[in-house]
Amino acid sequence: MPHRVVVLGAGVTGLAAAWRLPAPAFDVEILEAGDRAGGIGSSMPVEGFVLDHGIHGLYSARPETKPIVEELRATFGEDFLTVSKKTSIWFRRRYLRYPLEARDLFRALDLRTAARCFLGFLATRLRKRLRPVGAAPGFEQWVVDRFGRAFYGLYFGPYVEKVWGVSGSRMSSAWLARRISEVSLWKVARNAVLRRLHRGPAEHEMHSLQPQTFLYPPKGSGLLVGRIGEAARRGGARLSTRSRAERLHVEGRRVTAVEVSRDGRREAVSLDALVSTIPLPALLRLFGPALPRRVAQAGERLRFRAMAIVVLFVDRPRVYEDQWVYYSDPAIPFNRVNEFTNLGPGFSPPGRTALSCEITCFAGDATWNAPDAALAERCARAFEDLALLRPGEVRGHQVARLGNAYPIFEVGVEEALAEVLSFVEGHENLHTIGRQGRFEYINMDECVWHATRAAQAIVARAAAGVGARP
Repeated sequence: MPHRVVVLGAGVTGLAAAWRLPAPAFDVEILEAGDRAGGIGSSMPVEGFVLDHGIHGLYSARPETKPIVEELRATFGEDFLTVSKKTSIWFRRRYLRYPLEARDLFRALDLRTAARCFLGFLATRLRKRLRPVGAAPGFEQWVVDRFGRAFYGLYFGPYVEKVWGVSGSRMSSAWLARRISEVSLWKVARNAVLRRLHRGPAEHEMHSLQPQTFLYPPKGSGLLVGRIGEAARRGGARLSTRSRAERLHVEGRRVTAVEVSRDGRREAVSLDALVSTIPLPALLRLFGPALPRRVAQAGERLRFRAMAIVVLFVDRPRVYEDQWVYYSDPAIPFNRVNEFTNLGPGFSPPGRTALSCEITCFAGDATWNAPDAALAERCARAFEDLALLRPGEVRGHQVARLGNAYPIFEVGVEEALAEVLSFVEGHENLHTIGRQGRFEYINMDECVWHATRAAQAIVARAAAGVGARP
């Protein structure tokens, strides 16, 4: 009898898990509440444009996922583009190339502000020599302790609060600190002063922990996700759309079935293993009254930031030279813009381009509920104010909304997450994986890595004859 596996969610993580569990040893069904597979990795071809839910480049920033990237390229990516990453930030009314160079950063500052930033850096270094800096739980204090308050107020504070909608004092330093290099920022200040004093060449600065080249499917990220899904179906997996999980049946430490609503009826699907890629709070709700109160309370602390993606179709070949442009100014509605035209040929029709504007919000707030046309008009006006577009150059728009775009890492969320994962993983045949399933801000390679590890655990248990249905 094949090992029966149910996968919740047909994004890249769920499809990859199904791909790793082929027939005849495994009978896999993927349950997707929406009407199509792909999740945020899907692509939207519109009027000759290729639009993704953000740019999902394929690369590895950690050693353990490098074999995954190589396997995906060898298996699905014979025609992938190799793209040089181009990113800039809007900083004090000018665009700075990222990774930051000291000369660019300090050219954007007036002398008084530059002096305040440097003196703030210097004061933090002196304090650290006198006494060690403690591990401040809040991100704001973490930055102030290491770089000074002036620098926090210039960029870090406004950007973090704009994207996550939470005060920097409430954001966890344990997660955000991993994305900022303390040494490299000190080099920015040091090198700027050396240049101003003409004391010779300073060290080259590189501040991004991510590779500066990446792979990209020539027809959008949906091409890769679709190929993984096709491989899963060739391996025997079945995809059931408009099929929503409603309740789990649990016996002891095992999940034995999942109740599913589809086609206007409700049925119980028995299983030997369950792979969940849905948001952790949604998974907890499937336990119903059996969920311990302490776990339910911990789950309530796992919040997600939503996002409206507003795409403007522009009668111009190109607006930026970059694929990513970041805006921390709260007066500008979007926090990030992607221009897919700059990935390579074929993403836009000749003579036109598309600007994909990300506006973070909370599901149900005024931005989330705003009419599509109002959001598009707000973004178009912002581009005109930035002198990037002229009136009349926007010829159409499209809006998508993602309810669980970014996990919000507030102070204390690590303890809540540990409580939730301890409960979930206490069920021996339940695997929660992926960005939403693990409450992690991860990339596509890491999603497939999660799926691979879950599949390996299921294969090992099946080989040992553990957990099979009688």
